[in-house]
Amino acid sequence: MRLGWLRGAWTSAVLLACLAFSGFPAHSATAQKPAKAQAPAAVVPQADTANEVSIGAEGRYALSRSFSYLEDASGELVLADLLKPEAQARFQPVPQTGPATNFGLTRSAIWLRVTLRAAPDAPADWMLELAYPPLDRLELYAPDGKGGFSRQVGGDLSPFAERAVVHRNHVM
Repeated sequence: MRLGWLRGAWTSAVLLACLAFSGFPAHSATAQKPAKAQAPAAVVPQADTANEVSIGAEGRYALSRSFSYLEDASGELVLADLLKPEAQARFQPVPQTGPATNFGLTRSAIWLRVTLRAAPDAPADWMLELAYPPLDRLELYAPDGKGGFSRQVGGDLSPFAERAVVHRNHVM
């Protein structure tokens, strides 16, 4: 089984995630180091700027307040479309109307983007957790360190046994 660690390119990583669902109430997303047996993780302050999170030696970082998003009403955009300058210009800050990111009920695909800036002493391996189990589909794109992106797929439409990390939430 391939574990869903994000490696290497965290010095200045931009994560893109496409979320597709029939309903999308409030949820939160965090990046966290792979836990050693029963190691507690501390929540740390938010990003330095609106769409950037500084990663250091803490065990857990809340990402929800740092996302920018693009709504794809057709649900047909792919990563190559989003990397074009005109699509990049369409990303906007996530409205801050509650304790977590919330797009309400929608049939649109929502693309989320966050920039992670890693300190030199930051661990190389991290996991992304989306704390909303009924999310239908999730695609995570992270820089692969070779000029491209790695892709991981999850969501409750995929068999639970195929998850890289067995957890009630989506962990990649």
